[in-house]
Amino acid sequence: MIAIPENAMVSEFDPTAPASAAASALNLDVIAVEQVADVLAPDAEAAPAPQDAAAARRGPARSARPARAQPTHLVSGRYRGQSGAWEIELRIDVDGVRPLKYVSGDFFQTRGATVSYFGSFVASGVTVTVSRTTVTIAGAAILTYASAFSRMRITIPRRTGRRAPGEADILWLDVAGAVGARYRCAWESRAFRTVELEEDYESGVTPFVSYDTGGLSSGGPARTLGVVSAFGEAGIEMRPTGPSTMIPTAPGGTWSNAELHAAMQMHFSRWANLPQWKVWLLHARLHDRGIGLLGIMFDQHGAQRQGCAVFHHASAGTAAAHRRDQLYTCIHELGHCFNLFHSFHKSFMTPPEANRPAALSWMNYPQNFPGGADAFWSAFPFQFDDQETIHLRHAVRNAVIMGGSPFGSGAALEHLAAFAEPEQDASGLALELRADRSFRLGEPVVVELKLSTRRPEGITVHRHLHPSDGFVSIAIERPGGTTVLHEPLIEHCVRPDTVVLDAAHPAIYESAYIGCGEEGLAFGAPGLYRLRAVYLALDGSRVVSGTLELRVRGTHDDADEAVADLLLDDQIGKLFTLLGSEGPEMAAANARIEQLLDKHKAHPLALYGRLVLGYVRARPFTLVRADAAVEVREAKPAEAVALLDSVADASTAPGKGLDSISLNQIFRRMIAALKTAGDNGGAARIGKRMLDVYRARGLKPHVLAEIRRQRDEALGGTSIA
Repeated sequence: MIAIPENAMVSEFDPTAPASAAASALNLDVIAVEQVADVLAPDAEAAPAPQDAAAARRGPARSARPARAQPTHLVSGRYRGQSGAWEIELRIDVDGVRPLKYVSGDFFQTRGATVSYFGSFVASGVTVTVSRTTVTIAGAAILTYASAFSRMRITIPRRTGRRAPGEADILWLDVAGAVGARYRCAWESRAFRTVELEEDYESGVTPFVSYDTGGLSSGGPARTLGVVSAFGEAGIEMRPTGPSTMIPTAPGGTWSNAELHAAMQMHFSRWANLPQWKVWLLHARLHDRGIGLLGIMFDQHGAQRQGCAVFHHASAGTAAAHRRDQLYTCIHELGHCFNLFHSFHKSFMTPPEANRPAALSWMNYPQNFPGGADAFWSAFPFQFDDQETIHLRHAVRNAVIMGGSPFGSGAALEHLAAFAEPEQDASGLALELRADRSFRLGEPVVVELKLSTRRPEGITVHRHLHPSDGFVSIAIERPGGTTVLHEPLIEHCVRPDTVVLDAAHPAIYESAYIGCGEEGLAFGAPGLYRLRAVYLALDGSRVVSGTLELRVRGTHDDADEAVADLLLDDQIGKLFTLLGSEGPEMAAANARIEQLLDKHKAHPLALYGRLVLGYVRARPFTLVRADAAVEVREAKPAEAVALLDSVADASTAPGKGLDSISLNQIFRRMIAALKTAGDNGGAARIGKRMLDVYRARGLKPHVLAEIRRQRDEALGGTSIA
């Protein structure tokens, strides 16, 4: 079955909503039509209905209609249309080879200089109505985004002769019949999806080309199949990219998974760490696990499922059995790249399906079939089963596309469509999300954002990279597979402050504490987290970062447990977000911080307690009570500097304590506190120390120049910001 995320995306945008008043004025009256089970096959007359023996003796019924003078073409295939900023790829599957009575599609949105995937829809069991001039398809769709307009009506003119199918006119409606958006989609291809296939081979290995399925006993019609034609029968166009390239023999004569992945990155000319309809197949000799391994989809790092390999050591040769094994292994491993699990392992998918050990499918193991390998091969029709074919043709885009959802998963980070890789990106910008180390359980998670230019001649951007400013969003996939959007506790309404990024000043940076948001604590358990950010540029372009994998380590002793118990609290998260607070609602959180510093002052995470206390005490704290009385707690600069200085001491070594940007903020906070206390000499000493620390880190000149500017600005100020 098609897997749709339970947390379907809710958006202010809706490509199926009414686009204009003109759309709602359309006349939806349907002319009288004739209901038929299937549309005629191309270049053939209508097949007579089955008759019993008596009916055959009586001859044809008087009401029988004459045969058509010309054949009518199929309407199944891929269409594409556009309305304003929205583009739709429409897949219609109601006639032709193995019609499944499905309609599916993907929406893409143009914003500025970027085109991004938005969401998908799938409609099963659609109604097909055929008149002499049109084919009308109707059904209710399941959407990956929230919309009231989930019903569709598609009208396609019937054409005779050898012309391409007519334009598909798709109209979206709500349950009451109100009209939404309308798209006119031109026919594009008989294939439902098109994938670029690049095949390479190891020196000394003869790549597989084709196999005659009639060469040995089998089910289904005899025909010559290769990789392209086998997937073509499933409705998938595998488009070879050109001649294969020979790769030198693997070191030691065998391949490890790591070596395969490195070879893919080096030799797969179309490889990229992002979702794309491109796949690499390597014909190799032998894996280091031995001759028992016929093939492998090895690519389960980063953007997964882009590469696979078949091993010819056990199936080399031109005998029919060897050719059959080679064909089977190639299609099987490429099937994994499309995110297909083994027939007998479907229950391990997310969400799970029923296992199908008796499936006559490319994805089954012949030896696991009831009756064994001989029984499988004698009945195997050389095809995917129906559910797998539905997946290939109609599953949600990221569950199929190479580099999309992790293998076997229908709940990947990329299902938050706002964070999907743009289909095209001419923004000239690159966004990077970084963390220079793993984190202890309970440690505040701070990430660094870097926005850089790809145009040395210069591009104007706004410098607001912190999520609280509203121009950057961050999604977090937790170890259990659920994905949440980081919703800042505080959002700033800012006027864009612009800067020109060019060869002399190619990047800007920001750090952000994202450990707590409106969703509560985001990193409350050990494990691997996956993060992705998106930056909204001045022209509306969406600049998407790569995926950052961030590990939260578990506890190792009683002290770690006790500290984690103190810090894993929503109020503590709010305290870190605020960088300290003395409001009455934070009394319990401050008591936890005092307990941390009292009982665990030597623990590495105690520095964060000193940070929030030092930061808040560096300035006056004003509390307006319910009776409008104002209470002011005066700044405590000496106490603040002592606390923050110890934080700086613990953070001067790279990879220790605070990240570089947060440490910069601490230095400037100390400078401001000392100037407020009238200690200009002390402020100057901190300023010198600040520059010395960053000079020792060997930063790029433009970064060091920006730090010097910030230091000078802090020394020239007269109050704490």
